[in-house]
Amino acid sequence: MKFRSLRALILFLSLFSLTACETTGSNQSLGTALGGLAGGVLGNIASDDNKALWTVVGAAAGAFVGNQIGRYLDDQDREKMAQSTQHALNNGKSQSWSSPDNGTAGRATVVSSQTRTEQVAVPVLKEKVKNVPPLSFEEGGVFRAKKSANVRGGPGTDYVLVGSVEAGESVSVIGKVKHEPWFMIGKSGVGSGFIYAPLVTKDTEAPSQAAAAQIAKADIVTHEATVETLCRTVEQSVTAKDGTQHIETVTACKGPNGWQPAA
Repeated sequence: MKFRSLRALILFLSLFSLTACETTGSNQSLGTALGGLAGGVLGNIASDDNKALWTVVGAAAGAFVGNQIGRYLDDQDREKMAQSTQHALNNGKSQSWSSPDNGTAGRATVVSSQTRTEQVAVPVLKEKVKNVPPLSFEEGGVFRAKKSANVRGGPGTDYVLVGSVEAGESVSVIGKVKHEPWFMIGKSGVGSGFIYAPLVTKDTEAPSQAAAAQIAKADIVTHEATVETLCRTVEQSVTAKDGTQHIETVTACKGPNGWQPAA
């Protein structure tokens, strides 16, 4: 399923919301369903207005609303909470929001940040990447090439050339090679090569991750690698229109596809 316009995507999300309300009967279930839906929809976007689409739903793809606290939010408030949580995860700073129309207000407060080191099976394109060095997922996101640059099969100029990017072209950085000035790049969290870090710069106007791409399973292999990732715990608090306050805590870690719920 492909969405050719921003209006089409919004209409689809609205129709899904109505259906989910009828089948689940609760804001809590709907919040969980919409969180999963956003990520799935983004993987099928193919249009000329991707930038506009990402402006609206990009933040919601990487953020989520706690199941319990979702019961006290309507659709508009849930979107605000998701966005504030996404911002808090990205920059480590607390974020507040409010809805003057119904008197609801909320806050996403970062209560802790820590770095975890784990052995992870990292998916890569088998024809381009032969092994995966230790990586840090902390520096992932969308970057833009400062000038034309080569993409290598490993983190060094002695590795085989597997591609190139033009000046101004966007690349999705999965992670940075530990202790080396090289980024692993790819699509949909699947590594496709390495680019010299000084040749790209973080695209601050882009969403935290690029739109997903269709990749055949037969083209992918996994390599065990030591991975360092940033995890943050966020306290979500809501003051409902009746004045009652509700609090829930969620934890997420930064992975190859952006922020994901902690295991």
